[in-house]
Amino acid sequence: MRSYNFRRNLRKAIIALKGIVKVIPRGSNSKNRFRLHRFSNRRTRLTSFRRLRPHTIRIFMAIVVFVIAVILISLMASPRRINIHPNTVAAFQIPPRNILALRALSEQHALDFPETLAVYSLKNNFFAVRAETPPAETIEHMFILQYDDIRASFRRADILIYEEMFRNILTEIRFFPIPIGFDNEFEPSYMYGDSFNTRSANANPRAGGTNIYDRENTSGRVPVVAMASGTVIRSGRTNNLGYRIEIRGERGTVFTYAHLHAIAENVRVGEAIIAGEIIGSIGNTGAAQGRARNHNPVRLHLTISPQTRLTMRAFYINPYPFLRLIEEFRVDLRQPHFSPTLPHILPHQFPPPPQPAWSTPVPQALPRF
Repeated sequence: MRSYNFRRNLRKAIIALKGIVKVIPRGSNSKNRFRLHRFSNRRTRLTSFRRLRPHTIRIFMAIVVFVIAVILISLMASPRRINIHPNTVAAFQIPPRNILALRALSEQHALDFPETLAVYSLKNNFFAVRAETPPAETIEHMFILQYDDIRASFRRADILIYEEMFRNILTEIRFFPIPIGFDNEFEPSYMYGDSFNTRSANANPRAGGTNIYDRENTSGRVPVVAMASGTVIRSGRTNNLGYRIEIRGERGTVFTYAHLHAIAENVRVGEAIIAGEIIGSIGNTGAAQGRARNHNPVRLHLTISPQTRLTMRAFYINPYPFLRLIEEFRVDLRQPHFSPTLPHILPHQFPPPPQPAWSTPVPQALPRF
């Protein structure tokens, strides 16, 4: 009985295998058309595409065109994805006039400045290629008045990554690191430029910063104040950076002040630092490109390392645009409540403060964002 059932099932399986769909070429006169046999009791031949009726072909083509149009419209209407290398973001070569004009225009049109700066940077691919600085009227006409449409062209999640980074930095920084009190009536006591180098930043991330030089090239002459309030996480001397101080701000941004002549006595690891407090003086300690200390220019090497989701490693952004943004906000050491506490600079060694070259009072606070 079992062998009979097995043979019957085997016979059914063989019949099923013979009925599997297979393609058999017709004769040579049929121009290599195919005839399709399906698993059925009766053989049925499918009609070829050439034998379809004209209205059927039109309907089929209309459906194909409609599907392609829907796909293209969805791709064009959807916000574009951002693909910018972190090194390009770190360089951040925005022209200084652009960032100053953008801050004034955002206040004039009641826009959030960190978000506006993020969208403006994304629109210009984070200024990977240096371009001429347009006037403020052009920025207002081409960007501010079309801000909603430009912002909608990017994904909100992508904008938030750069917006949070800018908001943290702009919220923490309060003062320019060089105070008032050592300028003459013609020029300030310092000079600096966009010295950020992404190649050296790849080899040594701490090299990605801005150098602020003393015009008289005298070590220990000009004090350095904290740009932001925070906690000292490192303080001391290293071979490359010399005397350096690292302060972590309230939002996680780390500010590094390197090549100092001396460190103030109140700067200790774990101690809180208030923005505008003197933390050291400009010097030439440490090594720079293999040169000896006596040949190093007197300078302050400043780096800014914000918390960001761009990369898992330490990220150093170009401080130059932010320095230009807050250069007008400087601590006035001529005020009585500011007294230097550097161990190598006594109060009587400071030169008498000259008269300011400007007539309007300098603001002493940067608005929060």
